[in-house]
Amino acid sequence: MLSPHSFRQISTFGASTIRKFASNTSEMKKLAARDFEDILQCCIPVFDGILPDHSDDPEIVTNSELLRLLYRTAEFHAFAKMRMHTEETLQHLEEVTSQFAKLIRYFERKTNSSKYNTMETPSESARRARASSQRAPAGAATPSNALHSKRPKKLNLSTYKFHSLGDYAPFIRLFGGSDSFSTQAGELAHRLVKRLYAHTNKRNVAQQIGKRVRRLERARLAREQRLRRLQNGTGINIVVHREHFTINSDVDTDAKYVISPSENHKISLSNMIISNRGDPAYKPGSNIEEV
Repeated sequence: MLSPHSFRQISTFGASTIRKFASNTSEMKKLAARDFEDILQCCIPVFDGILPDHSDDPEIVTNSELLRLLYRTAEFHAFAKMRMHTEETLQHLEEVTSQFAKLIRYFERKTNSSKYNTMETPSESARRARASSQRAPAGAATPSNALHSKRPKKLNLSTYKFHSLGDYAPFIRLFGGSDSFSTQAGELAHRLVKRLYAHTNKRNVAQQIGKRVRRLERARLAREQRLRRLQNGTGINIVVHREHFTINSDVDTDAKYVISPSENHKISLSNMIISNRGDPAYKPGSNIEEV
């Protein structure tokens, strides 16, 4: 049985790869591209088992048919979103697109039959009722059945989004990976603006956000300069660090190099050569017998 909280039980992955889902995913509003992506990547374990495994009725969708459709959808999304393509990957994308189109049409024919009575979600019904009451003349009473009734909802493939799926492979051949013309980069950049907006007093927002962005940029530059200074200073006193190393009597002294089992005291070879500039033993191309 599919619960409204099934997606909520899925754990997060990475810093922002898979975020925590809302308590009721079907009632989410203003979904961004990353929200649809997260739902698609995590929907297979959520929907697994809600349909029967076998059925003698040809109009009933089985569990394996649903999972196959979800897998092909995720596969199409993965190949369409790749940042680097070869002719083999584009050919596979075209094959996956064809397979996905057949599966989604097959799924549409079955779910739009009389065997399934699909209705609006509560949020869709409430939104339609509010729109109906706003369009009604002032003082006119809205029928109660219009406020509480739910209309049938069928899968509609006659949309531009489904129509344009076959254009992904040709467009990638013409313009490169889909990340170059995707809206996801702009949506991810908008997260910073929304986070900074919460720190303003909601007056003259653009100026306050601009000041905070400049402040963050100066802090980032200062942090990078501090790291560069620390990195440039690691190889100056290279002889001092040698006291931390112990010589094992079992080591072959004729070996050109020895790999230490410890990584506690690392030595940057580039900094070591720079700090010993002028020493013939550290010239590029010379054989360093001991480091």
